[in-house]
Parts: sequence; C-alpha cells; structure tokens
Amino acid sequence: MKIYALPLLLILAVSCNGQNISNTNGVTVHQTTTENYSGLKVMVSNVQNKYGYQNQVLSSLKDKNGNIWFATTQGVWEFNGNLFLNYKTMDGLSVENIACMTTDNNGNIWFGTEGGAIKYDGKTFSSLRINEPFTGSSLSYDVITASLNYSRKKPVTQITQDKNGIYWLVTNGPGVYRYDGKNLSNLVFDKCISGGGTEPDGNGVFRVFADSKGNCWFYKGGCGNCHYLYRLDAAKAIYPCINGTCKHDLTNEQQLTAHKKEIASCFTEVTTRTTQSIDFASDVFEDKTGNVWFGTWDSGVYKYDGTKFTHLSGKDGFKTSAISKIYQDKSGNIWFGTSYKSENDFKGEGVFRYNTVTGALTHFTSKDGLNNKGVFSSNSASDMVEDNNGKMWFISDGGGVSYYDGKVFKSFSVADGLISDNVKCISKDNNGNIWFGTWGIGICRYDESSKKIISYTDSLQKK
Repeated sequence: MKIYALPLLLILAVSCNGQNISNTNGVTVHQTTTENYSGLKVMVSNVQNKYGYQNQVLSSLKDKNGNIWFATTQGVWEFNGNLFLNYKTMDGLSVENIACMTTDNNGNIWFGTEGGAIKYDGKTFSSLRINEPFTGSSLSYDVITASLNYSRKKPVTQITQDKNGIYWLVTNGPGVYRYDGKNLSNLVFDKCISGGGTEPDGNGVFRVFADSKGNCWFYKGGCGNCHYLYRLDAAKAIYPCINGTCKHDLTNEQQLTAHKKEIASCFTEVTTRTTQSIDFASDVFEDKTGNVWFGTWDSGVYKYDGTKFTHLSGKDGFKTSAISKIYQDKSGNIWFGTSYKSENDFKGEGVFRYNTVTGALTHFTSKDGLNNKGVFSSNSASDMVEDNNGKMWFISDGGGVSYYDGKVFKSFSVADGLISDNVKCISKDNNGNIWFGTWGIGICRYDESSKKIISYTDSLQKK
C-alpha cells in the first residue's frame, strides 16, 4: 500500500448564468439565480450529447429538505416541490456526466464526475479535482507528491463519508482516496496486505462502505491469492500512515518495514480465496441492529454480526442469484432484489424477503406479479423503496415497476402511464410520492393522492 500526499485544487462556484462574479485568493464564486423549468424540455430532448448517446437518468436521492435530485448525463436536476431546477457546467459542475450522488453528515450533496468530486451546500458548488499521481518508479508503500502541472483529473465513481466525517472517494485507478476536508491522500492496495504478496492490484478498490461504528469496508478486485475484502477499524483510521501524516523515512529500509507493518496492522483481513470467499460485493447494507449484509454476484448473501459471518446461499433458496439491492422495511424484514448476471443471461430471480425474527425466506417472482407488465419481463428488481403506507416498490430494466402491499403485487408499464419501462432509479419524497428516473426518456412519479402516474415531458407543466 502507498500513501500519496496529493495537491488539492478547490474551486468554489455556484448557480447559473455568471452574475456577480468575484475572485478572492484564487477562489471564484458565482452567485446567481438558477434557471427554472416547469417541465423537462432540456432533459428529454432527443439530442445526443458529446458522449454519443441521449440523456440518461442514472440515479436519484432525497436531500435534507425533502427535495428530489436526479443525476443525468447532461447535468443535475432538482425538484423542489414546485419547480425543476437544472444545474450544468455554467453552474459549477466540472462536467455534466454525473456518475454518482450522495449526501454527507451535514446535508451537503456530493457528485462524482469524470472531472473529480463536487460538493453542493445549497448555495455554492465546490470542485475537488484529483490530479493523477506521479507514475514513475517508486518504492512500495511510498509517500509521493503529485506534480502540480499534471493536468489529467481522475473520475470519481463513488463517494462515502464515515462516522468521523472522513470522505472516501473511489476512482477508476488504484486504491481509494481519503479526504478530511483539507488534506487528500491516496491509499493504494498495490500489493496484498498479508503475507507480503506480490500480485498486482487487479481492478483496485471499487466499493467502500462505512458502518455506524465508524469502520470502513473496502472491496477490491482479485489479485492472485490475496484477500478481496478489508476492514479498517475506526480506532485505527487515525493512524499517521493512514491519514497521510506519516513521518517515516521511506528511503530507510528499516523505517519502510515499520511503515508497512503499521499499515497492515490497521486492516482486518476478512476473507481469502482459499477459504470462504465473497467473490463480488454487489451491494452492502447495514440493518437497524448493526448487522452488515453483503450481497454477491453469484453466491447469495453474507451477514456479519460483528463477530462472525453467516452465509445464506443455495440451500437457503438463493440459488445463484445476482443480488442487486438490499433493503430493510419498517417491520424489520430484509429484502433482496436480484438482477441479470451477464449479457447472455437477462433473467433475474425475483426478490426475496427475509424475516429477521423467524429466519423464513419468501421468494417472489414475475409469476406473482413482480414487474411483469413491461416490454421485457426480466424477473428482476434493481432497486426498491417502501412508501408511507408500507407498500414495497420495485423497479426493473424493461419490466416497468410494481408494488407489493403485503398480499398482492400491482405492476405498471407504459400502458399505465410510465414514460418508459426501463427504470433506472427510485426515490420517495416527503409527501409519499414515488419518483422514477428512466433510461433515455425522463422522469415520472406516482402521485399518492390521485393514485396515478404523472410523466414529465418537454410539454408537460408541473401538476
């Protein structure tokens, strides 16, 4: 592992049109009013962008004020209960192709983009641009300062904040970035932590999960006989060799050895290929009692209770399900959505409901009414949410959407008012309405009061 102490470029900017521009100490601040849209004319325009495809709604979330946000390939959209607000590059987004969104402990919204990370505090956008680290020869577990003139920026694909306020940023490069609000450092798993392994990094870290105890879980690609899953305990996350303040002289062989040992001592090795292995953590979730659940691509689900792992697999009814989403309802049941596993296998295995009291596992499929009215019944559920009345809503790629009221399923497709059967994200607002983002078309919502689906198009005004 290496710790890279990297230069940080922080640029402040905000909402649209470039009025009242000021520059102080290199920080540019734009204070303006955002352009409003009562419909979504720009979002659903049938025009390809520079990436070669039409605008896609990739994800959604609800902020601390109850506003619903949509990440797209052409900027960000916010619905504030009255109007849609559109934010693009002129408003402070480094690029408009948004890879991910999340909220932090203070209610700020973070966006991962091809140009780095962006924070929105409700008034201003702040860009955190991660320069590529020095790529020349270096010692393992070294501390390297990146070149200030190196212009390439790393894309950010996931942002997670832990209990202590530390941000963890996943990129398409080696390792993971740690940001404490001022300093940025790069933890690179360039060799196996245990046993002095010599295999390359493989795919690097592609998922970070922070639990309520302050522990961080790092999931990475295969690297020979190395471990796939690591846990950084909360008490060790402040160690100097982790937080980028290490004082070891890494040109000294003895101190370099001590440096490696300190890093290795901070990480708990969870699994190995030679024993019980979590082959691919497709989703990670912490339930109300503190258990951490790991969904996998082809070997069921693992539950970690703080001491040991329990494996729910084929003998429990999961077969070879590709777990796409884990969710806990108000009654404490754990739901597992499944998805297709490959381009040659487009069928999921429905959804599973796990009773945490009795241990009973109930299996629902398209035969029961799950997402079975769309143009393509994939028997899958890529995401889910519970509404204010206790109904569980499920979305799918091609199968439309459906809800389960505890007795029966009700499904919706284009014929029922959906703007598209290919639904990519789902969120619930403060009024109990359910919002859907679709692939290549736009946005629609299920209005709880009228029990109808409303589609937002270029000609539709707010209802």
